[in-house]
Amino acid sequence: MTKSKAISFWIFCVLLLVGSSAHAQSFRIGDSYPISSSLTAPGVISTLQATISICNFPANSVPCTNKATTYSSVTLRTPCPTSTQVVLTRTNTCVAQSDARGNWGAWVPTGNYDSTVTISTGQSFGPYTVSVGIPAGSTITGPITISGAGTVTGAQNANGGDTLNGTFTGPTTLTGNVTATAGQNSFALFNLNNIIYVDGIKYANLAAALTACGSGTCWIIDTLPETFNANPFASFSGNGCRVDFGAGLWTLNAQVIVPVRCTANGAGRGDDNPSTMNTIFKAGGSFPINMAMFRLGVGSTFEQGVRLENLAMDCNNVTGCQGVYSNSVNEEGGLFRVKIANNLGHCALFDMAAGSNFAENFSLNDVECFPTATSTSVHGIYLRGAASFAGVGPKLVSNITVVGIGVSVLGDAVRAENITGGSFIGLHGEKVTTVFHCAANTLGSRALSIENVVGTSTSTGTNVALIDSGCNDIDLRNIIRGNGTTFTNTIQDNASSPTVTVVGTNNFTGQTFSTGYYHAGPVFLNGLVTSNAAVRAIQQIADQGTACTNGELALSAGWQSTGSATVTAVAGNGQTCSWTITTGTTTAANPTVTDTLTNALPAATTVCELNIHGGTHTAAAGEGFQQTTLSATAPVFTFNGTPTAGGTTYFVTRRCGP
Repeated sequence: MTKSKAISFWIFCVLLLVGSSAHAQSFRIGDSYPISSSLTAPGVISTLQATISICNFPANSVPCTNKATTYSSVTLRTPCPTSTQVVLTRTNTCVAQSDARGNWGAWVPTGNYDSTVTISTGQSFGPYTVSVGIPAGSTITGPITISGAGTVTGAQNANGGDTLNGTFTGPTTLTGNVTATAGQNSFALFNLNNIIYVDGIKYANLAAALTACGSGTCWIIDTLPETFNANPFASFSGNGCRVDFGAGLWTLNAQVIVPVRCTANGAGRGDDNPSTMNTIFKAGGSFPINMAMFRLGVGSTFEQGVRLENLAMDCNNVTGCQGVYSNSVNEEGGLFRVKIANNLGHCALFDMAAGSNFAENFSLNDVECFPTATSTSVHGIYLRGAASFAGVGPKLVSNITVVGIGVSVLGDAVRAENITGGSFIGLHGEKVTTVFHCAANTLGSRALSIENVVGTSTSTGTNVALIDSGCNDIDLRNIIRGNGTTFTNTIQDNASSPTVTVVGTNNFTGQTFSTGYYHAGPVFLNGLVTSNAAVRAIQQIADQGTACTNGELALSAGWQSTGSATVTAVAGNGQTCSWTITTGTTTAANPTVTDTLTNALPAATTVCELNIHGGTHTAAAGEGFQQTTLSATAPVFTFNGTPTAGGTTYFVTRRCGP
């Protein structure tokens, strides 16, 4: 070594440089640069167990006194006293000096630091500057290339033209055309192309991200499962939002209320395993009893566009827990590809007439529910109107499956109570009392279309479809009692008088019973109705046509060779009508009657008949009328014989078709 009064030991070289990152935002400095001794004249000066001072840049003196905060471990949770800033390797104790061999080190966060060394003689050296990480607020402008397995921390900005290859922890902003090498980058972002990310740093949770939306609309991606102890949307004041949840399990200890024009969208409803790309919301131990996990809308008037999509809800058997509730959701809102399980309350309850607000014109599509409820007063999809007001129904309820998994049967798979209008397609129920129930509470429901309803499995109720007295204009198609079911009726119609029980057609050797078309209530048809099979009915009444008139019958001269014949006392509404024909002074053989119909027949080949049912005339053997001209508008009937003259009467009735 050079002998000199000047200490020529190490002098920290470029000091410290950055040690490898062992934590997202913590750095280890000093381990690679131990302090060594140096030979001087007249002897050796020991520099072992030197005192290390770590200060904020720039140092205010030598030794420096504007001490920086160092920490006892990589977590940066416990700060060291400023008098003992060093933590030796494989320890977590804060000390002031290097060890007996000159080794030392310290845990620091991102930043710029100055260090000084004070040896046993009292001499001090330095300062020596080191920077670790990229300090918060730094801007990296391009084009630049960041490569390797290093970690860049703090609030970074990467601008257009940059190439990134490494691990980046947030908050990080990427703008412009930034190239990221596939498979080699890990970003913790809070904003990318105006999409807000719940990154756990800038936005620690969903509520923080929703608050950041401000008064406009925003798109949020949340892949960090958390526990909601309060409604995360409570802080949202914007005009609309979309929240995309990743796969994982979120725990609810409070109801989540999704506001108007907001969508909560998951990564798939899947099964009960979050690792298979499922988004699951599960009621926690503190979730309130008798409450829905999600509410669509806050209860204001006509809340549109409130939706839940591609997610699952687990009520976790909390007392009275429902999946969804709303009394205000409207157009473009509803449930889509949603699963609800382990609920002791309704799967989904919609109040269609709740005070000044009510749900209407929403849609439910591809919803599965597996209740553990065992009460027949608990239903799957419950559309509830009021006894004093039949609310407007949903637009479409389709692809619904409700399977009771409790020890006994629950209520209705789909219950439409006191609502007006709505289409129901593809309903499936197991271990339920009724698959579709048109329920009446004073008013009843009306104008509903129901199609493809299937009841299967054992331990079920009596009717696949049940129509209460008070329901009206209910249209049903393809109602099926499936294989193995204990349903005894396909349709029970209590709205008609008398009531109607439809067992259904036996298909596949007793395995399936189905109905084609059934309508409860009056049917109005304007046009030709054609059937290629027999038509059966309790009554077929033709009373909707234009009423017959006296003037539609034209009598030939044989009814009135002398004198004047008349037609009076008409009755009837078209298909069947009656008149009184009064003869003239004298008559002739085989007169005719031409009937210009007030309601044209569907074809000229339709046969009509004109019959005599009394009068003051003298009856004769073989008297009567024969239709001699077929016509859709003016059939002609010829009298067999000579009518009794002198003002006698013939009571005649004409009918066409069946």
